[in-house]
Parts: sequence; C-alpha cells; structure tokens
Amino acid sequence: QRQDYKSAQDKVNIFWETIKAGYKAAAGKDINEVEDMISKAVGHGITIPDSDKMLAEIKKLFADGNYKLAKIKADEMKRFVSERKKKKLQEIEGITDKESVKKTGKNMAVSNFEPRPPLSASESAFITDFFRSAIIELGIFSVVDRNNMDKILAEQGFQQTGCTTENCAVQMGKLLNVHYIAIGSCGKLLSRFILTVNVVDVESGTIIFSANEDCYAEQEIEKMTIRIAEKIKNRF
Repeated sequence: QRQDYKSAQDKVNIFWETIKAGYKAAAGKDINEVEDMISKAVGHGITIPDSDKMLAEIKKLFADGNYKLAKIKADEMKRFVSERKKKKLQEIEGITDKESVKKTGKNMAVSNFEPRPPLSASESAFITDFFRSAIIELGIFSVVDRNNMDKILAEQGFQQTGCTTENCAVQMGKLLNVHYIAIGSCGKLLSRFILTVNVVDVESGTIIFSANEDCYAEQEIEKMTIRIAEKIKNRF
C-alpha cells in the first residue's frame, strides 16, 4: 500500500512539475515578446509609461518562481503596449478634413508599403502611417483615411499586399476614386533603413514622382518619411 501511495504521489508531483514547466516556458516567451514590443515602440517614438517598472515586477515574479502570475502580468502588459501603439498611430494618422481647400485641389491615397526582409508587415505598416501623416501635414492634398480606404478595398475584394506596379496602383486608385496614389517599399540592409516611394497619376497610369530616402536608426524613420513628403511638395 505504501508503494502504491508513493507511486500515486510521484505521478501527482510529475503532473504539477509539468504544469509548472509549461507556465515557465510560456511566461519566459511572453516576457521576451514584451521586451521586443517595447523596444520597437520606443524605436518608433512611442512612449510606454512605467514600462521599466512593470517589466521589472514581471521579471521578479518569474525569478521567484511565480510563473503563472508572471505570464498573466506579461499578457496584460502586451495588451497595454498594443493599445499605446494603436493610440499613437491614430494620433499620427489624424482625421483628414475633406471639406478644406487644398492647394492642388487633388486627392491622394497611400497604399501599404511592401516590406522587404527583414522588415515585417507590421513594421511596414508603421512606416506607411508615418508617411501618410507627413502627406496630410503638407496640406496640399485631400488624403483618403486609412480605415475608409481599407473598407472600400475589402468590399471590392482588392488585395493591397504586393501592389507595387503602376497597373496595380491604377486599379486601386480607380476603386478609391483618387487622382494620385502613392505606392512603395521599405526595407533594411544591415543598419540602413531604405524607403522608396512612387506617386502614380491614376488617369494617365504613369509614375509622376519617384524618390528614395534612407536612415540609420529606428528613431529617424519618421523624419525619413517627412523628407520624401517634402520632395513631393516641391514637385507639386
């Protein structure tokens, strides 16, 4: 009987050790993801209040062996960082005043830039939003709101991803009923970030503006997009 009891107890111990190991692995993964999210957010100029303090508390829970609570706190922090990033992008994008008079009397849409490895689609989306904000700030075009643009294209079953040619841009521009559409790509070579932007005249189907800019730090990406926007302003 004692042997049976010991065997049963060993099985229980193994079960709980397995559960504990699972929480440890999951918590460790979440902590790494949080650190990566914070690093990228800061690189894009997004401040995460008390991030050092919150991360230190989570790491202490992990070091003390409280893996389950560490995972819960890490998940909460991931959601918090995501909300901060979303709020920042909304501030960057702003709301286009469609009733205001623009210098050109023309409207423009900005297509999602194509990411070149090692940049991800989410990083490319950040850069696209920075550029869209810079175009809005020029005050010379009515710029199609990103949410409205995504909605219209989704209703028409049009896929933005990979749209980097004049023909594709013209199709998209006609669906959005705009005069111009900006397409492009962004990538990274060693420590150098590179952004290439083409502006296509939807009616003629030709590229009427093309430029590229680069920078060597994540903190400089927004300024890089502004430099291209200024070149567009000079063109028009």
